[in-house]
Amino acid sequence: MTSDSSARATTRSERPPSRRRCKSRSAAHKQLQKDIEVVSMLILSDPSVPPSNQLAREKAAAMYQACMSFASSKRTETKYLVEWMISLNLDLLKETRLATVNPVEMMVRGSLDLGVETVISIVFSEMDFVGFKRKVQIEYSSEQDIWFAVNPSIEYYERLLSKYGAEPPLVDRLAVKISGYDMHLEWSTYISKYTNGTYTSTDIISHLPQSTSILLNLFESESVGIDGLRYLVAWSIYRQLVKYTEPHTLRRFQSPAIACYDHIKKVMNLAVISSYFTPSVPPRMVYQTKRMASRICSAFEKALNTSSWIGRRVRDELIYKLIDMTVYVGSQGRRYDPAFVEEVYKPYPDVPREPLFPTWIKALSLSSHYIWTDQNALLYNEAAPNAFYINARNDIIVSPGIMQRPLSYLYGPVALNYAGLGMILAHEIMHAFDVEGMQGNKERRPFVTSEFIKEYTKRAVCLRRSHKSVLSLSRQQGILNDTVDSENLADVVGTMIAYAAYSSMPAKYKDVKLVSLNISAERLFFINHCVKWCAERNTLPERYAPFRSRCIVPLMNMPEFSRAFGCAEGTPMNPRNKCTFW
Repeated sequence: MTSDSSARATTRSERPPSRRRCKSRSAAHKQLQKDIEVVSMLILSDPSVPPSNQLAREKAAAMYQACMSFASSKRTETKYLVEWMISLNLDLLKETRLATVNPVEMMVRGSLDLGVETVISIVFSEMDFVGFKRKVQIEYSSEQDIWFAVNPSIEYYERLLSKYGAEPPLVDRLAVKISGYDMHLEWSTYISKYTNGTYTSTDIISHLPQSTSILLNLFESESVGIDGLRYLVAWSIYRQLVKYTEPHTLRRFQSPAIACYDHIKKVMNLAVISSYFTPSVPPRMVYQTKRMASRICSAFEKALNTSSWIGRRVRDELIYKLIDMTVYVGSQGRRYDPAFVEEVYKPYPDVPREPLFPTWIKALSLSSHYIWTDQNALLYNEAAPNAFYINARNDIIVSPGIMQRPLSYLYGPVALNYAGLGMILAHEIMHAFDVEGMQGNKERRPFVTSEFIKEYTKRAVCLRRSHKSVLSLSRQQGILNDTVDSENLADVVGTMIAYAAYSSMPAKYKDVKLVSLNISAERLFFINHCVKWCAERNTLPERYAPFRSRCIVPLMNMPEFSRAFGCAEGTPMNPRNKCTFW
Protein backbone atom coordinates (compact mmCIF):
# COMPACT_ATOMS: atom_id res chain seq x y z
CA MET A 1 0.00 0.00 0.00
CA THR A 2 1.39 3.42 -0.87
CA SER A 3 1.55 6.05 1.77
CA ASP A 4 1.99 9.55 0.44
CA SER A 5 -0.30 12.55 0.56
CA SER A 6 -2.21 14.45 -2.08
CA ALA A 7 -0.63 16.59 -4.77
CA ARG A 8 -1.14 19.71 -2.69
CA ALA A 9 0.93 18.43 0.22
CA THR A 10 2.81 21.18 2.03
CA THR A 11 5.53 21.27 4.66
CA ARG A 12 4.30 22.28 8.11
CA SER A 13 6.98 23.59 10.46
CA GLU A 14 5.00 25.12 13.30
CA ARG A 15 1.27 25.04 13.91
CA PRO A 16 -1.12 25.61 16.78
CA PRO A 17 -2.35 22.48 18.57
CA SER A 18 -4.50 20.28 16.35
CA ARG A 19 -8.08 19.48 17.13
CA ARG A 20 -9.86 16.44 15.83
CA ARG A 21 -13.54 15.93 15.31
CA CYS A 22 -14.89 12.79 16.95
CA LYS A 23 -17.29 10.94 14.75
CA SER A 24 -20.59 9.37 15.67
CA ARG A 25 -20.44 5.69 14.76
CA SER A 26 -22.98 3.91 12.56
CA ALA A 27 -23.34 0.15 12.19
CA ALA A 28 -21.19 0.30 9.03
CA HIS A 29 -18.32 1.95 10.92
CA LYS A 30 -18.61 -0.53 13.79
CA GLN A 31 -18.63 -3.47 11.39
CA LEU A 32 -15.50 -2.18 9.66
CA GLN A 33 -13.76 -1.99 13.03
CA LYS A 34 -14.95 -5.50 13.89
CA ASP A 35 -13.78 -6.89 10.54
CA ILE A 36 -10.29 -5.48 11.08
CA GLU A 37 -10.10 -7.09 14.53
CA VAL A 38 -11.44 -10.49 13.44
CA VAL A 39 -9.22 -10.82 10.36
CA SER A 40 -6.16 -9.55 12.27
CA MET A 41 -6.74 -12.12 15.02
CA LEU A 42 -7.00 -14.88 12.40
CA ILE A 43 -3.67 -13.76 10.92
CA LEU A 44 -2.11 -13.71 14.39
CA SER A 45 -3.39 -17.25 15.04
CA ASP A 46 -1.36 -18.74 12.16
CA PRO A 47 0.24 -21.87 13.68
CA SER A 48 3.09 -22.03 11.14
CA VAL A 49 5.33 -19.53 12.95
CA PRO A 50 8.99 -20.62 12.99
CA PRO A 51 10.86 -20.59 16.32
CA SER A 52 13.69 -18.44 14.95
CA ASN A 53 14.48 -15.92 12.19
CA GLN A 54 10.94 -14.62 12.50
CA LEU A 55 9.55 -11.89 10.25
CA ALA A 56 7.72 -8.96 11.83
CA ARG A 57 4.25 -10.47 11.39
CA GLU A 58 5.57 -13.81 12.72
CA LYS A 59 6.92 -12.13 15.84
CA ALA A 60 3.53 -10.53 16.41
CA ALA A 61 1.79 -13.86 15.80
CA ALA A 62 4.13 -15.74 18.13
CA MET A 63 3.58 -13.15 20.86
CA TYR A 64 -0.19 -13.30 20.38
CA GLN A 65 -0.15 -17.09 20.67
CA ALA A 66 2.11 -16.93 23.73
CA CYS A 67 -0.35 -14.46 25.24
CA MET A 68 -3.31 -16.73 24.47
CA SER A 69 -1.53 -19.60 26.21
CA PHE A 70 -0.72 -17.43 29.23
CA ALA A 71 -4.17 -15.81 29.45
CA SER A 72 -5.81 -19.23 29.52
CA SER A 73 -3.45 -20.60 32.17
CA LYS A 74 -3.11 -20.27 35.94
CA ARG A 75 0.59 -19.44 35.99
CA THR A 76 2.13 -16.16 37.15
CA GLU A 77 5.02 -14.27 35.54
CA THR A 78 5.58 -11.69 38.27
CA LYS A 79 9.09 -13.00 38.90
CA TYR A 80 10.11 -11.84 35.41
CA LEU A 81 8.84 -8.34 36.18
CA VAL A 82 10.85 -8.29 39.43
CA GLU A 83 13.99 -9.46 37.60
CA TRP A 84 13.52 -6.74 34.97
CA MET A 85 13.08 -4.04 37.62
CA ILE A 86 16.17 -5.20 39.52
CA SER A 87 18.15 -4.97 36.26
CA LEU A 88 17.24 -1.26 36.30
CA ASN A 89 18.11 -0.99 40.04
CA LEU A 90 14.43 -0.37 40.77
CA ASP A 91 14.59 -2.75 43.72
CA LEU A 92 11.88 -2.08 46.29
CA LEU A 93 13.52 -4.53 48.73
CA LYS A 94 17.12 -3.26 48.53
CA GLU A 95 17.38 0.37 49.56
CA THR A 96 21.10 0.57 48.73
CA ARG A 97 20.45 -0.53 45.15
CA LEU A 98 17.46 1.78 44.76
CA ALA A 99 19.57 4.69 46.07
CA THR A 100 21.65 4.57 42.87
CA VAL A 101 18.62 5.56 40.78
CA ASN A 102 18.21 9.17 39.68
CA PRO A 103 14.41 9.53 39.95
CA VAL A 104 14.13 12.37 37.44
CA GLU A 105 16.21 10.50 34.87
CA MET A 106 14.09 7.39 35.41
CA MET A 107 10.90 9.41 34.85
CA VAL A 108 12.26 10.62 31.51
CA ARG A 109 13.49 7.15 30.62
CA GLY A 110 10.09 5.73 31.50
CA SER A 111 8.41 7.76 28.75
CA LEU A 112 11.18 7.63 26.14
CA ASP A 113 12.81 4.23 26.58
CA LEU A 114 10.69 1.93 28.74
CA GLY A 115 7.17 2.78 27.61
CA VAL A 116 5.89 3.32 31.16
CA GLU A 117 4.89 6.76 32.40
CA THR A 118 5.77 7.50 35.99
CA VAL A 119 4.74 10.77 37.71
CA ILE A 120 5.38 12.75 34.52
CA SER A 121 4.91 11.92 30.86
CA ILE A 122 6.81 13.25 27.87
CA VAL A 123 4.34 13.63 25.05
CA PHE A 124 5.37 13.90 21.40
CA SER A 125 2.81 15.41 19.06
CA GLU A 126 1.55 13.09 16.36
CA MET A 127 0.85 15.95 13.95
CA ASP A 128 2.52 19.18 15.09
CA PHE A 129 6.17 19.97 14.37
CA VAL A 130 8.53 22.71 15.55
CA GLY A 131 11.73 23.20 13.57
CA PHE A 132 11.04 19.99 11.61
CA LYS A 133 10.88 17.95 14.82
CA ARG A 134 7.85 16.67 16.66
CA LYS A 135 6.55 19.09 19.23
CA VAL A 136 7.38 17.73 22.70
CA GLN A 137 5.78 18.60 26.01
CA ILE A 138 6.32 17.51 29.61
CA GLU A 139 3.06 16.84 31.43
CA TYR A 140 1.92 15.44 34.72
CA SER A 141 1.00 11.81 34.07
CA SER A 142 -2.74 11.33 33.69
CA GLU A 143 -2.22 7.72 34.77
CA GLN A 144 -0.76 8.95 38.07
CA ASP A 145 -3.73 11.26 38.51
CA ILE A 146 -6.16 8.38 38.01
CA TRP A 147 -4.19 6.23 40.45
CA PHE A 148 -4.37 8.82 43.22
CA ALA A 149 -8.13 9.09 42.69
CA VAL A 150 -8.47 5.35 43.39
CA ASN A 151 -7.30 5.79 47.00
CA PRO A 152 -6.30 2.13 47.53
CA SER A 153 -6.12 0.54 50.97
CA ILE A 154 -2.96 -0.53 52.81
CA GLU A 155 -4.04 -4.11 52.15
CA TYR A 156 -3.78 -3.43 48.40
CA TYR A 157 -0.19 -2.22 48.77
CA GLU A 158 0.63 -5.26 50.92
CA ARG A 159 -0.87 -7.65 48.36
CA LEU A 160 1.16 -6.24 45.45
CA LEU A 161 4.35 -6.07 47.51
CA SER A 162 3.87 -9.71 48.51
CA LYS A 163 3.77 -10.59 44.80
CA TYR A 164 7.04 -8.65 44.43
CA GLY A 165 8.63 -10.89 47.08
CA ALA A 166 8.42 -8.83 50.25
CA GLU A 167 7.76 -10.80 53.44
CA PRO A 168 6.55 -9.75 56.91
CA PRO A 169 7.47 -7.53 58.66
CA LEU A 170 9.13 -5.76 55.66
CA VAL A 171 5.94 -5.89 53.61
CA ASP A 172 4.06 -3.96 56.31
CA ARG A 173 6.74 -1.26 56.60
CA LEU A 174 7.03 -0.83 52.83
CA ALA A 175 3.26 -0.62 52.37
CA VAL A 176 2.98 2.22 54.87
CA LYS A 177 6.10 3.93 53.51
CA ILE A 178 5.09 3.85 49.83
CA SER A 179 1.46 4.77 50.46
CA GLY A 180 2.71 7.89 52.26
CA TYR A 181 4.85 9.08 49.35
CA ASP A 182 1.92 8.60 46.98
CA MET A 183 13.38 23.44 40.80
CA HIS A 184 15.38 23.26 38.18
CA LEU A 185 15.49 19.83 36.61
CA GLU A 186 17.79 18.74 33.79
CA TRP A 187 15.01 17.75 31.40
CA SER A 188 16.93 18.50 28.20
CA THR A 189 19.94 16.40 29.25
CA TYR A 190 17.88 13.30 29.89
CA ILE A 191 15.59 13.80 26.90
CA SER A 192 18.66 14.06 24.66
CA LYS A 193 20.12 10.92 26.25
CA TYR A 194 17.04 8.77 25.74
CA THR A 195 16.25 10.00 22.21
CA ASN A 196 19.80 9.23 21.05
CA GLY A 197 20.49 12.93 20.56
CA THR A 198 17.44 13.59 18.36
CA TYR A 199 16.42 16.35 20.77
CA THR A 200 19.05 18.66 22.30
CA SER A 201 19.15 21.64 24.65
CA THR A 202 18.47 23.95 21.70
CA ASP A 203 15.05 22.38 21.02
CA ILE A 204 11.93 23.87 22.54
CA ILE A 205 10.47 21.60 25.23
CA SER A 206 7.16 22.80 26.61
CA HIS A 207 6.29 22.28 30.26
CA LEU A 208 2.81 22.30 31.68
CA PRO A 209 3.16 24.37 34.89
CA GLN A 210 1.71 21.70 37.16
CA SER A 211 4.24 19.05 36.04
CA THR A 212 7.29 20.91 37.34
CA SER A 213 5.54 22.38 40.37
CA ILE A 214 4.39 18.93 41.49
CA LEU A 215 7.95 17.58 41.25
CA LEU A 216 9.41 20.55 43.10
CA ASN A 217 6.86 20.06 45.85
CA LEU A 218 7.79 16.38 46.07
CA PHE A 219 11.51 17.22 46.28
CA GLU A 220 10.96 19.84 48.96
CA SER A 221 8.47 17.80 50.98
CA GLU A 222 9.86 16.49 54.28
CA SER A 223 7.70 13.37 53.94
CA VAL A 224 8.89 12.54 50.41
CA GLY A 225 12.12 14.16 49.22
CA ILE A 226 14.47 12.50 46.75
CA ASP A 227 14.51 9.16 48.61
CA GLY A 228 10.73 9.00 48.67
CA LEU A 229 10.60 9.96 45.01
CA ARG A 230 12.76 6.94 44.17
CA TYR A 231 10.27 4.67 45.89
CA LEU A 232 7.40 6.48 44.18
CA VAL A 233 8.96 5.95 40.74
CA ALA A 234 9.77 2.28 41.36
CA TRP A 235 6.32 1.63 42.84
CA SER A 236 4.58 3.39 39.95
CA ILE A 237 6.36 1.25 37.37
CA TYR A 238 5.71 -1.94 39.33
CA ARG A 239 2.00 -1.40 39.95
CA GLN A 240 1.38 -0.47 36.29
CA LEU A 241 3.10 -3.59 34.94
CA VAL A 242 2.16 -6.22 37.51
CA LYS A 243 -1.33 -6.55 36.00
CA TYR A 244 0.29 -8.03 32.88
CA THR A 245 1.91 -10.85 34.89
CA GLU A 246 -1.31 -12.53 36.06
CA PRO A 247 -3.78 -14.13 33.61
CA HIS A 248 -6.94 -12.79 35.27
CA THR A 249 -5.68 -9.18 35.49
CA LEU A 250 -4.36 -9.31 31.93
CA ARG A 251 -7.77 -10.45 30.69
CA ARG A 252 -9.78 -8.11 32.93
CA PHE A 253 -13.36 -8.78 31.81
CA GLN A 254 -12.44 -9.62 28.22
CA SER A 255 -12.02 -12.87 26.36
CA PRO A 256 -8.40 -14.07 26.02
CA ALA A 257 -8.55 -13.35 22.27
CA ILE A 258 -9.57 -9.69 22.65
CA ALA A 259 -7.30 -9.10 25.66
CA CYS A 260 -4.29 -10.53 23.83
CA TYR A 261 -5.11 -8.63 20.63
CA ASP A 262 -5.01 -5.35 22.60
CA HIS A 263 -1.91 -6.49 24.51
CA ILE A 264 0.09 -7.23 21.36
CA LYS A 265 -1.13 -4.14 19.47
CA LYS A 266 0.20 -2.03 22.33
CA VAL A 267 3.76 -3.08 21.48
CA MET A 268 3.62 -4.25 17.83
CA ASN A 269 0.80 -2.20 16.34
CA LEU A 270 2.40 -1.63 12.93
CA ALA A 271 3.22 -5.32 12.48
CA VAL A 272 -0.37 -6.26 13.34
CA ILE A 273 -2.25 -3.73 11.20
CA SER A 274 0.12 -3.84 8.21
CA SER A 275 -0.61 -7.56 7.88
CA TYR A 276 -4.27 -6.64 7.41
CA PHE A 277 -4.07 -3.45 5.37
CA THR A 278 -1.35 -4.39 2.88
CA PRO A 279 -3.72 -6.75 1.01
CA SER A 280 -7.00 -5.06 2.03
CA VAL A 281 -6.11 -1.50 0.98
CA PRO A 282 -3.72 -1.88 -1.97
CA PRO A 283 -2.00 1.05 -3.75
CA ARG A 284 -4.77 1.17 -6.36
CA MET A 285 -7.33 1.89 -3.62
CA VAL A 286 -5.20 4.78 -2.32
CA TYR A 287 -4.81 6.15 -5.85
CA GLN A 288 -8.54 5.79 -6.50
CA THR A 289 -9.38 7.66 -3.29
CA LYS A 290 -6.98 10.48 -4.18
CA ARG A 291 -8.60 10.86 -7.59
CA MET A 292 -12.01 11.01 -5.94
CA ALA A 293 -10.78 13.61 -3.42
CA SER A 294 -9.44 15.74 -6.27
CA ARG A 295 -12.76 15.59 -8.15
CA ILE A 296 -14.67 16.49 -4.97
CA CYS A 297 -12.39 19.49 -4.36
CA SER A 298 -13.07 20.63 -7.93
CA ALA A 299 -16.83 20.30 -7.39
CA PHE A 300 -16.49 22.34 -4.19
CA GLU A 301 -14.54 25.05 -6.00
CA LYS A 302 -17.17 25.18 -8.74
CA ALA A 303 -19.94 25.55 -6.13
CA LEU A 304 -18.11 28.49 -4.53
CA ASN A 305 -17.47 30.14 -7.89
CA THR A 306 -21.09 29.88 -9.01
CA SER A 307 -22.68 30.90 -5.69
CA SER A 308 -25.04 33.87 -6.07
CA TRP A 309 -24.72 35.26 -2.54
CA ILE A 310 -20.98 35.17 -1.70
CA GLY A 311 -19.15 38.46 -2.24
CA ARG A 312 -15.96 38.52 -4.29
CA ARG A 313 -13.54 39.13 -1.39
CA VAL A 314 -15.04 36.39 0.77
CA ARG A 315 -15.21 34.05 -2.23
CA ASP A 316 -11.49 34.53 -2.90
CA GLU A 317 -10.68 33.72 0.75
CA LEU A 318 -12.84 30.59 0.69
CA ILE A 319 -11.30 29.33 -2.54
CA TYR A 320 -7.78 30.05 -1.25
CA LYS A 321 -8.53 28.04 1.89
CA LEU A 322 -9.80 25.17 -0.26
CA ILE A 323 -6.74 25.23 -2.53
CA ASP A 324 -4.42 25.38 0.50
CA MET A 325 -6.05 22.30 2.03
CA THR A 326 -4.10 19.03 2.04
CA VAL A 327 -5.87 15.67 1.93
CA TYR A 328 -3.73 12.86 3.35
CA VAL A 329 -4.92 9.46 2.12
CA GLY A 330 -3.97 6.16 3.73
CA SER A 331 -0.91 5.69 5.89
CA GLN A 332 1.90 8.23 5.83
CA GLY A 333 5.59 7.72 5.16
CA ARG A 334 6.70 4.14 4.44
CA ARG A 335 4.65 2.58 7.20
CA TYR A 336 3.11 -0.16 5.02
CA ASP A 337 6.20 -0.82 2.94
CA PRO A 338 7.10 -4.44 3.86
CA ALA A 339 10.81 -3.61 3.86
CA PHE A 340 10.21 -0.72 6.26
CA VAL A 341 8.08 -2.86 8.58
CA GLU A 342 10.88 -5.44 8.74
CA GLU A 343 13.38 -2.67 9.42
CA VAL A 344 11.29 -1.40 12.35
CA TYR A 345 10.96 -4.82 13.96
CA LYS A 346 14.43 -6.18 13.23
CA PRO A 347 15.68 -5.21 16.76
CA TYR A 348 12.79 -7.17 18.32
CA PRO A 349 13.85 -10.62 19.54
CA ASP A 350 12.33 -13.85 18.26
CA VAL A 351 9.36 -14.74 20.42
CA PRO A 352 9.26 -18.09 22.26
CA ARG A 353 6.02 -19.85 23.21
CA GLU A 354 6.66 -18.97 26.86
CA PRO A 355 7.27 -17.02 29.01
CA LEU A 356 5.42 -13.99 27.65
CA PHE A 357 6.50 -11.09 29.87
CA PRO A 358 10.28 -10.88 29.08
CA THR A 359 9.63 -10.62 25.34
CA TRP A 360 6.65 -8.30 25.76
CA ILE A 361 8.50 -5.83 28.02
CA LYS A 362 11.37 -5.67 25.53
CA ALA A 363 8.86 -4.97 22.77
CA LEU A 364 7.20 -2.28 24.91
CA SER A 365 10.55 -0.54 25.30
CA LEU A 366 11.34 -0.67 21.58
CA SER A 367 7.84 0.51 20.63
CA SER A 368 8.26 3.63 22.79
CA HIS A 369 11.14 4.72 20.53
CA TYR A 370 9.07 4.91 17.35
CA ILE A 371 7.44 8.31 17.80
CA TRP A 372 10.72 10.13 18.40
CA THR A 373 12.66 8.28 15.71
CA ASP A 374 10.05 9.03 13.02
CA GLN A 375 10.25 12.81 12.58
CA ASN A 376 8.35 13.03 9.29
CA ALA A 377 5.06 11.14 9.15
CA LEU A 378 1.74 12.28 10.55
CA LEU A 379 0.64 9.60 12.99
CA TYR A 380 -2.93 8.57 13.78
CA ASN A 381 -4.98 5.47 14.43
CA GLU A 382 -4.89 3.90 10.98
CA ALA A 383 -7.14 1.01 11.99
CA ALA A 384 -9.97 3.35 12.99
CA PRO A 385 -12.57 3.66 10.20
CA ASN A 386 -12.31 7.42 10.26
CA ALA A 387 -11.76 10.58 8.28
CA PHE A 388 -11.36 13.92 10.00
CA TYR A 389 -10.54 17.58 9.43
CA ILE A 390 -7.84 19.32 11.49
CA ASN A 391 -8.82 22.96 11.76
CA ALA A 392 -5.43 24.19 12.98
CA ARG A 393 -3.64 22.64 10.00
CA ASN A 394 -6.38 22.89 7.35
CA ASP A 395 -5.72 19.23 6.62
CA ILE A 396 -7.94 16.20 6.11
CA ILE A 397 -6.89 12.71 7.15
CA VAL A 398 -8.42 9.65 5.50
CA SER A 399 -7.36 6.55 7.43
CA PRO A 400 -6.88 3.17 5.73
CA GLY A 401 -9.55 1.78 8.05
CA ILE A 402 -12.33 3.68 6.28
CA MET A 403 -11.27 2.77 2.73
CA GLN A 404 -13.32 -0.43 2.67
CA ARG A 405 -16.82 -1.57 1.78
CA PRO A 406 -19.57 -0.50 2.11
CA LEU A 407 -17.90 2.93 1.91
CA SER A 408 -15.44 2.17 -0.86
CA TYR A 409 -15.13 -0.59 -3.47
CA LEU A 410 -11.98 -1.23 -5.46
CA TYR A 411 -13.85 -2.47 -8.54
CA GLY A 412 -17.44 -1.47 -7.78
CA PRO A 413 -19.66 1.18 -9.40
CA VAL A 414 -18.36 4.68 -8.72
CA ALA A 415 -21.85 5.67 -7.53
CA LEU A 416 -21.28 3.54 -4.42
CA ASN A 417 -17.87 5.08 -3.74
CA TYR A 418 -18.97 8.70 -4.14
CA ALA A 419 -22.04 8.17 -1.95
CA GLY A 420 -19.99 6.35 0.69
CA LEU A 421 -16.43 7.56 1.19
CA GLY A 422 -16.88 10.46 -1.23
CA MET A 423 -19.67 11.98 0.85
CA ILE A 424 -17.53 11.58 4.00
CA LEU A 425 -14.65 13.38 2.26
CA ALA A 426 -16.94 16.22 1.19
CA HIS A 427 -18.38 16.32 4.73
CA GLU A 428 -14.87 16.85 6.14
CA ILE A 429 -14.02 19.52 3.54
CA MET A 430 -17.16 21.39 4.60
CA HIS A 431 -15.78 21.54 8.15
CA ALA A 432 -13.27 24.07 6.80
CA PHE A 433 -16.28 26.30 6.14
CA ASP A 434 -18.52 25.41 9.09
CA VAL A 435 -19.39 27.66 12.03
CA GLU A 436 -15.91 27.32 13.52
CA GLY A 437 -14.05 27.15 10.23
CA MET A 438 -15.50 30.51 9.17
CA GLN A 439 -13.86 32.25 12.15
CA GLY A 440 -10.73 33.02 10.16
CA ASN A 441 -8.17 31.96 7.57
CA LYS A 442 -4.94 30.10 8.33
CA GLU A 443 -3.40 33.29 9.74
CA ARG A 444 -6.37 33.42 12.14
CA ARG A 445 -7.53 36.63 10.47
CA PRO A 446 -11.33 37.08 10.16
CA PHE A 447 -12.44 37.53 6.57
CA VAL A 448 -16.24 37.16 6.51
CA THR A 449 -18.58 40.14 6.25
CA SER A 450 -21.80 40.86 8.11
CA GLU A 451 -23.76 40.25 4.90
CA PHE A 452 -22.11 36.86 4.48
CA ILE A 453 -22.89 35.89 8.09
CA LYS A 454 -26.53 36.90 7.61
CA GLU A 455 -26.95 34.70 4.52
CA TYR A 456 -24.94 31.86 6.07
CA THR A 457 -27.15 31.90 9.18
CA LYS A 458 -30.32 31.93 7.07
CA ARG A 459 -29.24 28.70 5.37
CA ALA A 460 -28.20 27.04 8.63
CA VAL A 461 -31.61 27.88 10.14
CA CYS A 462 -33.34 26.36 7.11
CA LEU A 463 -31.52 23.09 7.74
CA ARG A 464 -32.51 23.20 11.39
CA ARG A 465 -36.14 23.34 10.28
CA SER A 466 -35.59 20.34 7.99
CA HIS A 467 -34.19 18.34 10.89
CA LYS A 468 -37.07 19.33 13.12
CA SER A 469 -39.56 18.14 10.51
CA VAL A 470 -37.83 14.76 10.28
CA LEU A 471 -37.78 14.37 14.05
CA SER A 472 -41.50 15.08 14.07
CA LEU A 473 -42.13 12.57 11.29
CA SER A 474 -40.26 9.88 13.21
CA ARG A 475 -42.12 10.74 16.43
CA GLN A 476 -38.96 11.70 18.30
CA GLN A 477 -38.85 14.54 20.76
CA GLY A 478 -35.88 16.90 20.77
CA ILE A 479 -34.81 20.44 20.06
CA LEU A 480 -31.84 20.92 17.80
CA ASN A 481 -29.04 22.87 19.37
CA ASP A 482 -26.66 25.33 17.76
CA THR A 483 -23.79 22.91 18.40
CA VAL A 484 -25.12 20.55 15.71
CA ASP A 485 -25.31 23.20 12.99
CA SER A 486 -21.77 22.49 11.80
CA GLU A 487 -22.44 18.77 11.46
CA ASN A 488 -25.80 19.34 9.77
CA LEU A 489 -24.17 21.67 7.25
CA ALA A 490 -21.37 19.18 6.62
CA ASP A 491 -23.88 16.36 6.06
CA VAL A 492 -26.09 18.25 3.63
CA VAL A 493 -23.41 20.15 1.71
CA GLY A 494 -21.18 17.07 1.73
CA THR A 495 -23.91 14.97 0.11
CA MET A 496 -24.67 17.64 -2.50
CA ILE A 497 -21.00 18.14 -3.38
CA ALA A 498 -20.33 14.38 -3.54
CA TYR A 499 -23.28 14.03 -5.92
CA ALA A 500 -22.03 16.93 -8.05
CA ALA A 501 -18.58 15.32 -8.28
CA TYR A 502 -20.13 11.96 -9.19
CA SER A 503 -22.44 13.42 -11.83
CA SER A 504 -19.52 15.31 -13.45
CA MET A 505 -17.88 12.03 -14.46
CA PRO A 506 -18.11 10.69 -18.02
CA ALA A 507 -21.19 8.52 -18.59
CA LYS A 508 -19.14 5.38 -19.18
CA TYR A 509 -18.00 5.59 -15.54
CA LYS A 510 -20.92 7.13 -13.68
CA ASP A 511 -23.61 4.94 -15.30
CA VAL A 512 -22.09 1.61 -14.20
CA LYS A 513 -24.69 -0.45 -12.30
CA LEU A 514 -24.62 -3.58 -10.18
CA VAL A 515 -25.02 -6.74 -12.24
CA SER A 516 -28.47 -8.41 -12.07
CA LEU A 517 -30.04 -5.51 -10.15
CA ASN A 518 -32.54 -3.36 -12.00
CA ILE A 519 -31.42 -0.22 -10.16
CA SER A 520 -29.96 2.79 -11.94
CA ALA A 521 -26.52 4.06 -10.96
CA GLU A 522 -28.07 7.31 -9.76
CA ARG A 523 -30.39 5.44 -7.42
CA LEU A 524 -27.41 3.41 -6.18
CA PHE A 525 -25.78 6.67 -5.13
CA PHE A 526 -28.71 7.68 -2.94
CA ILE A 527 -29.14 4.18 -1.53
CA ASN A 528 -25.49 3.88 -0.49
CA HIS A 529 -25.64 7.35 1.02
CA CYS A 530 -28.10 5.93 3.55
CA VAL A 531 -26.48 2.50 3.91
CA LYS A 532 -23.57 4.02 5.83
CA TRP A 533 -25.97 5.49 8.41
CA CYS A 534 -27.69 2.18 9.17
CA ALA A 535 -27.66 1.49 12.91
CA GLU A 536 -29.36 -0.77 15.43
CA ARG A 537 -30.61 2.24 17.34
CA ASN A 538 -30.62 6.00 16.99
CA THR A 539 -28.19 7.64 19.36
CA LEU A 540 -28.26 11.37 19.93
CA PRO A 541 -24.72 12.61 20.69
CA GLU A 542 -24.45 16.32 21.31
CA ARG A 543 -22.98 17.34 17.96
CA TYR A 544 -24.84 14.94 15.69
CA ALA A 545 -28.35 14.42 14.40
CA PRO A 546 -29.85 10.89 14.60
CA PHE A 547 -28.64 8.51 11.90
CA ARG A 548 -32.10 8.46 10.29
CA SER A 549 -32.00 12.25 9.95
CA ARG A 550 -28.50 12.14 8.49
CA CYS A 551 -29.86 9.84 5.79
CA ILE A 552 -33.11 11.68 5.07
CA VAL A 553 -32.44 15.42 5.46
CA PRO A 554 -29.80 15.79 2.72
CA LEU A 555 -31.94 13.81 0.25
CA MET A 556 -35.20 15.66 0.92
CA ASN A 557 -33.38 18.88 -0.03
CA MET A 558 -32.03 17.51 -3.31
CA PRO A 559 -34.23 17.75 -6.45
CA GLU A 560 -32.02 15.05 -7.98
CA PHE A 561 -33.28 12.54 -5.41
CA SER A 562 -36.98 13.25 -5.92
CA ARG A 563 -36.51 12.99 -9.70
CA ALA A 564 -34.62 9.70 -9.43
CA PHE A 565 -37.31 8.10 -7.27
CA GLY A 566 -40.36 9.92 -8.65
CA CYS A 567 -41.40 11.55 -5.36
CA ALA A 568 -44.48 13.72 -5.81
CA GLU A 569 -44.10 17.40 -4.96
CA GLY A 570 -45.24 18.18 -1.44
CA THR A 571 -44.49 14.71 -0.07
CA PRO A 572 -42.02 14.36 2.85
CA MET A 573 -39.09 13.50 0.56
CA ASN A 574 -39.91 16.25 -1.93
CA PRO A 575 -41.01 19.30 0.09
CA ARG A 576 -41.96 22.42 -1.84
CA ASN A 577 -39.52 24.55 0.14
CA LYS A 578 -36.04 23.08 0.01
CA CYS A 579 -32.83 24.27 1.63
CA THR A 580 -29.84 25.15 -0.50
CA PHE A 581 -26.44 26.36 0.57
CA TRP A 582 -23.72 27.64 -1.74
